[in-house]
Amino acid sequence: MSAIKSAFAQFATGVAVVTARCESDLIGMTITSFNTVSIDPPLVLFSVGHDRKCLPKLRAAGGFAINILSSTQKHVSDAFARYAPDQWSGVEVTTGPRGTPIVAAALAHFECEPYAEYEGGDHVIVVGRVTNFGGEESGSPLLFFQKGYRQLEEPEARDSHA
Repeated sequence: MSAIKSAFAQFATGVAVVTARCESDLIGMTITSFNTVSIDPPLVLFSVGHDRKCLPKLRAAGGFAINILSSTQKHVSDAFARYAPDQWSGVEVTTGPRGTPIVAAALAHFECEPYAEYEGGDHVIVVGRVTNFGGEESGSPLLFFQKGYRQLEEPEARDSHA
């Protein structure tokens, strides 16, 4: 691993999966670059490498969903980390109002329409306008730190007299 990659690995991130439907093809890819941009209008972003084979189909899909994975969904992250013909096997999916595949039991999901794209070196920064969203009331996120999955520790009880 290069020195810059090692330094980048010091930043803990949540893990999400971008999903879309392009005609009859389902598209899915694991990301750790999700970020909120704006509340009004509701905008989010992620980045995807120019070399990802699914990028042309993602652009043609006309919309996508960002699914925030829970700590119990490591298998979902692994399934979409690299393209494989059977990557959707064993992944439970629902369908959003716009027909977008949504990963079942994700902590949150944001169904988006394309808003903007920006060049970012060897990646494209994709901004989406949130058109629908939902989520679970409880759960822990799947985290990625120093080249591996991590989990949050349970918070210590707070002293109500502090």
